[in-house]
Amino acid sequence: MMKKICGIITLLLWIASVNAFSPTPSLTRLSISSRRWAASLNEEDSASTGEDPATTATTAFEVNQEVREELIAKYMEMGKSRELAENEIDEFLQDPEQSRKYLEMRAYAQSQADLLGPELYLQFFGYFMLGVIGTVGPKYYHALYPDGGGPIPFL
Repeated sequence: MMKKICGIITLLLWIASVNAFSPTPSLTRLSISSRRWAASLNEEDSASTGEDPATTATTAFEVNQEVREELIAKYMEMGKSRELAENEIDEFLQDPEQSRKYLEMRAYAQSQADLLGPELYLQFFGYFMLGVIGTVGPKYYHALYPDGGGPIPFL
């Protein structure tokens, strides 16, 4: 009976650890900032989610301004003049296909970065403690009650 319980606990721990180390982020764990990025990609999303169009438009404008400033800074780091950088970036952002792909890539990268918060380490610590308790707990119980008669009769 003890081997069955330990086997079930091991199976549950294995499933939990596989889920914890999965490479794709779950949609429920995306942060507000990455949702804001995703909402700024397509104005039609705001109508389907029921958000205020004025808020979405403001958020999209803020995101575009932030992206524009970052791209201009990158161009200037490469030694190009600010005027040339602004012209190229404005052309890039005017093209819906290219800018949409870039913003989607950026939103995905942002959502991946948001998953590396303290919750991840708390989750790892919780799994570790669950493993320690699942390993040491039954051994300690059998050390206290070697004849099998204890407060938990099925152990």
